Amino acid sequence: MNIVRLNDIAQLDDFYCGVSAFDNFIHSKGLARSVENNFCVPYKVMIGAKIVAFFALSCGSLSLDEDSKDDFFDGYTNAGNVSVPESYKDTLRNKSHYPSIDLAYLAVRDEYRGRHIGYDIVKVIEEKIKVSFDFAGCQFVTLDAYHTEDYSTLRFYEKCGYTKCQFPTAWSDTVRMYKPLIG
Repeated sequence: MNIVRLNDIAQLDDFYCGVSAFDNFIHSKGLARSVENNFCVPYKVMIGAKIVAFFALSCGSLSLDEDSKDDFFDGYTNAGNVSVPESYKDTLRNKSHYPSIDLAYLAVRDEYRGRHIGYDIVKVIEEKIKVSFDFAGCQFVTLDAYHTEDYSTLRFYEKCGYTKCQFPTAWSDTVRMYKPLIG
């Protein structure tokens, strides 16, 4: 698996992940507009000469309500107990927003789904973010998990160690999730 920056969205012209909303977003130029307007930076995941997945990252922030902060500090997240130095706990708890990298989009080509490629990509992204800590501070990875009656990525991201910081609602097709990179 080789990950490189995607410089030409047209390389995704024959890319389909099998989720119609996402495929429509890619092919209706929604993704292209997001890239052109600096919302995100796209990457392609190659196996040989074939694009088997793509993802995009953007700068983000995480806001946690008091209950979610309690869950985080008490270790009730899908990432488990996070070790935060005592000398930093009060500072961290009193923040209104936390720096994050946002996994804006992730899709695996339809015929490659179910092979743990998505999971492997998420782990590579997390490791690359940790390596960049000397360039900018980042405490979390955030994302908006797609969640509808027809298709949901919530269980996938929970298996990757992400925790919901909001409940699914009838008026949104995404659920905000996070994973700590600190500790």
